[in-house]
Amino acid sequence: MKIAILTQPLGHNYGGLLQAYALQVVLREMGIDAVTLDRRKPVSKAKAYRDYVKFCIKKMRGRVKTIPTETRKSLVHRNLATFVSKHLKMSPPLLSSDELSRYCKGESFDGYLVGSDQVWRPKYSPCLSNFFLDFTSDNAFANAIKISYAASFGVDQWEYSDEQTSQGRKLAQEFDAIAVREESAIALCQDHLGVEAEWVIDPTLLLSPAHYEALINTAPTQPTNSGILCYVLDESTEKRSITAAIGTALGKQTFTVKPEKSLQHTKVSDIDMCRYPTVEAWLQGFRDSEFVVTDSFHGTAFAILFNKPFVAIGNPGRGLSRFQSLLGLLGLEARLITSRDELSEALLTAPINWHEINKRLKLSAIQSKAFLARNLSPGRKDAVGKTGP
Repeated sequence: MKIAILTQPLGHNYGGLLQAYALQVVLREMGIDAVTLDRRKPVSKAKAYRDYVKFCIKKMRGRVKTIPTETRKSLVHRNLATFVSKHLKMSPPLLSSDELSRYCKGESFDGYLVGSDQVWRPKYSPCLSNFFLDFTSDNAFANAIKISYAASFGVDQWEYSDEQTSQGRKLAQEFDAIAVREESAIALCQDHLGVEAEWVIDPTLLLSPAHYEALINTAPTQPTNSGILCYVLDESTEKRSITAAIGTALGKQTFTVKPEKSLQHTKVSDIDMCRYPTVEAWLQGFRDSEFVVTDSFHGTAFAILFNKPFVAIGNPGRGLSRFQSLLGLLGLEARLITSRDELSEALLTAPINWHEINKRLKLSAIQSKAFLARNLSPGRKDAVGKTGP
């Protein structure tokens, strides 16, 4: 069986890369040939030129030190691109709905899987209707299975326009099964798309810590860090204050697994300081840490996978449902804070029953894999026809 996966564009987000990797691994273990569709938003030459001119002006005014050209961005992202080329089976870049449709017709996939990550969040997807499989609506795709796995809206409120809602509702009802990553998304699907949905866990949580250990061990040896891993995507004074307070309370040094500098604010001669660490080094950072502070959903997921005590810093503006759903499932809701005022010695020193957490996680992984096995079985549609979720 040959399945096409449609997820968010794989850029320089470690969590996005690892969820795509984990889903392909799980499907391969089921005997499925999985290909991730490289759907990207095209950038016109006119826009690229305008952006270049804007950066030239900023550089002349001293607001940036380096113009982030495509060549320079490729250089700093090289480690991540290497991971994709080595571990993921990808389609060619597909820059439009027409290219997407033509490629899929030519490949004759047996099914299409939308997910994981925030594929159903309008401001993140290159073309929202594509992520509801609008390109599979003609007869050429009539026998293809259509499902979602851990599809996420990112937030627990409805962000679609009336037109997006109408189109999404029509297309979602053509799916054979729908599974979402957040518990709150079940109600969003029912209330706005008119479909039933199952709740499953993120693909990264379907693989065991031992799998990631083996992945780390395939890479060149990296320096070992210990202490508090600080993996913060949206830096702020408040978050720096939280990290410093935790370091002081625990008496431990902090470290990170991010580029030392940003490309725009670094001289070209120091561009090596802007390189993203390898995915394996990123994973090793979580494995070797003693405590994790993060505002990242996948940072939280890997702290849990490696059984590290942690504090997750939520941002209500970007949505808390991703954190609340996962942490609620595992009984770890108290580890989520939104301000320094919520920090306490009790929170930082409270023991975590990892034996119980791991049991819950293993059960959820079994149930989530069962969803995939049940809905991607060969001959499923021949046997039961299109049933809808």
